[in-house]
Amino acid sequence: MGVTCIFYIKEPSIVSNIMSTMERRIKNLFGGKKLDPWNVVCKLYKSVTFPRIPLELIKNSGRGESMYLLSFSSKPSHVYTIIDEKIVMETDNALIELVTKIKNIWTIRQTAKIDGYNYEIGDYNVRYGNLNVGSHSKGLVVEVEHTKSTSVTKSSDLLIEFIDYLIPKELYKNYKLELKLKERANYNFIFTSRHTAYQYINLLRSEKIL
Repeated sequence: MGVTCIFYIKEPSIVSNIMSTMERRIKNLFGGKKLDPWNVVCKLYKSVTFPRIPLELIKNSGRGESMYLLSFSSKPSHVYTIIDEKIVMETDNALIELVTKIKNIWTIRQTAKIDGYNYEIGDYNVRYGNLNVGSHSKGLVVEVEHTKSTSVTKSSDLLIEFIDYLIPKELYKNYKLELKLKERANYNFIFTSRHTAYQYINLLRSEKIL
């Protein structure tokens, strides 16, 4: 997996127009090759509290208050999890089944889903789709991957430039870009799918979607 950049457009009312514009550019301007459908699922779990046990005691036990489980259709055998604001862990998807069996510890609160399209354009993959929580649309998510690099330093400018070609700026006003990990001062590290998972979870959390 290469370096990815997550581009989020908040206004649900303009999603249809942007998606049709992107599709025309991908097919006619870039000659993109359509791949399998793409989807992302992120579930938010909350720690079960007990009336007789203080919340502070639960926190100190290391169990945490919030847990995110995220899965990609492109990696069906893996799931990514983060508890509170600690590191993202990559595990076997059997974890999902395990969590559903321990309802006395974790209970599911919300699920965010992205269902959309996946195109290959030379050294790039473009994935985009509607972001929904239940029956509510939360905007458009575009993921661009530079498949030939695992260096954020080398790929960041290329990814941003590619998005500028892909989506005309006059079509949107409010957006959020997830690319670099803010807690790192030095971006000379090997980018992995765990970093992509972090981008999604950070987006959903910071925008108060989940």
